[in-house]
Amino acid sequence: MTVSVSPDRSCCGIWVKVYWAEVPGASVNVQMTSKRSSGHAEGMTVPATAGSDEASELVNWWLGSEPQEVFGYGRLGFYGADAGIRHGLRRDYQRAYNSPQARDDPFALDISGHQGLRELYLDAESDSGYIRDRNVFDGEISIEDDMAVLVRYVTGASMSYHLTAYSPWEGYRVMFNGSAGRLELEVVESHWQPRPDQTVPTTGAIHGEVAMANAGGATIRVRRLWEPPTDTFVAGGHGGHGGGDERMLTALYGPPDLGAEPVSADAARQSANQRDGALALAVGVAANECFVTGQPVRIADLVEFRRRRRDELCGYQGLLGAAGVIPELPCRRRRI
Repeated sequence: MTVSVSPDRSCCGIWVKVYWAEVPGASVNVQMTSKRSSGHAEGMTVPATAGSDEASELVNWWLGSEPQEVFGYGRLGFYGADAGIRHGLRRDYQRAYNSPQARDDPFALDISGHQGLRELYLDAESDSGYIRDRNVFDGEISIEDDMAVLVRYVTGASMSYHLTAYSPWEGYRVMFNGSAGRLELEVVESHWQPRPDQTVPTTGAIHGEVAMANAGGATIRVRRLWEPPTDTFVAGGHGGHGGGDERMLTALYGPPDLGAEPVSADAARQSANQRDGALALAVGVAANECFVTGQPVRIADLVEFRRRRRDELCGYQGLLGAAGVIPELPCRRRRI
């Protein structure tokens, strides 16, 4: 579900503190297993697996600020072989496809029984090497499934972010504490997921394409100082990432109707550039570094922006490029 919340601070003054609790749900962790054997298991804080860069990018936009320092803890507490045995959830198979042992595993994903999943993943494995239906309780699983991250911003605001990747419901809660009150946003992608019935073809879908089973909605509550709380109507949808896909494609390529006038205004400043993307990724990279070292990481130590003009991004360098997370961007040079 896509929710459009403009970074307007008039309701609660200057933002001081943000709390973000995200619960991707148990099903999302099937995605992380495909990265393990290829040497690209970046972790749940990096967008290749969970999309947490979207969280940091949203908060950067909401606050109108940039991250300065990151600290966090992460652990593998639910998935993997050891936890699977400890919780009584371990099944002995590598991937669900054509595996008898996976038939009674509610965490297994049948990508052969859904046309979209089959064409996107199974039929493309020879080209991509991406194995979408691996066993999430296998011994090679190492990506964190529970993490707490603290981010400090250049404006002095801070964010406390917690991700639980094995929750029975899916969605997120964001709370903004400001100088004039508090704003609370809750987005429920799914209230709960039924246990899969292995005797019938899978009812799974490409994530974000259609509404999930038992889909919820979004709510916004504003709590101003010295006033009773008020609820605000939120317009949202479920198809195509809640309408976000259509808006993004329209912004990039113009409206589907060739005769329609393109929308050029960006009053909410939703258009992102290379710098915005690098800063969003840097939070996840910094968090992963914290998980290993136990020390805070400064964003300036990860990415360096070099400018030729005040309004122009010339490029960047640092651990993001060295780690292969983002390739070096070409400088946009203008002859004078």
